[in-house]
Amino acid sequence: MDGQLSKSDQTQLEQWIGQGPKMFTLLYSAKKDGCSAEKFHEKCDYQDATLTVVYNRCNSVFGGYATTSWAGEINGYIRDDKAFVSTQIHRNGNL
Repeated sequence: MDGQLSKSDQTQLEQWIGQGPKMFTLLYSAKKDGCSAEKFHEKCDYQDATLTVVYNRCNSVFGGYATTSWAGEINGYIRDDKAFVSTQIHRNGNL
């Protein structure tokens, strides 16, 4: 599946995140950067608020949002009242 959010997906995510339109910038792509936690954190740590979008082979899109930055050396829980994990979206209309 091609890793690109539709305009309607972007609009929905902007509404969930709030505070006006957002600029989405690709930080990490498993296809381009390699599929590993190490590569993900190399690209995404210390980037402030991030939206993580995951595509799978079943034609689904899901992910989450956090206002706190990823930080590999911190162990444990960081409170983020604006964070969310999205419900899985099946683009073929099936649950």
